[in-house]
Amino acid sequence: YMVGCLLLRPFSKRLLPRFSILGATALMAVTVWCMLLTRALGWLFVLQCCLGLVVSFFWPPLMGWLSANVEGAQLNRAMGWFNISWSTGSIISPLLAGRLSEMAIELPLRAAGICFLAAACLILGAVLTLSSLADDDHMHTAERSASRGKDGGTPLRFPAWMGIFTSYVVLSVMLNVF
Repeated sequence: YMVGCLLLRPFSKRLLPRFSILGATALMAVTVWCMLLTRALGWLFVLQCCLGLVVSFFWPPLMGWLSANVEGAQLNRAMGWFNISWSTGSIISPLLAGRLSEMAIELPLRAAGICFLAAACLILGAVLTLSSLADDDHMHTAERSASRGKDGGTPLRFPAWMGIFTSYVVLSVMLNVF
């Protein structure tokens, strides 16, 4: 995921968030289903790396969507609820995957593929019906105007980026070990 965020950023910046999130969700379903088909451990590792690369097209635009045009307490509230939701998923998913694998070893991957496909269908429906999602070019316009003018961002963003990076490195090690 981190490699994808760093190396694929020039490509992902060209995509509108709605298409990036929709495409990434559909590709996550395909990648998980390919994991079900492979019987070689090497290919499983390659597919896991591909899944990480695909996720790099999902999370950054999603975070941009969540934080678009909100500041202060409203931004804190939006990010707080979002963090509660994915944290709850991180707590429940190992239990659910364990139960499913007790029934049949491939069931967790099948369930993940179905969930990704359902999410892709839900996102497609939202993109087609919600007019607010059709106006998601704010990131591209903001970047163009920011490149012309002076940097008005807070200097606190640099230590915040380092803190988030360090936290995610530690978190990913702990999640993979445990």
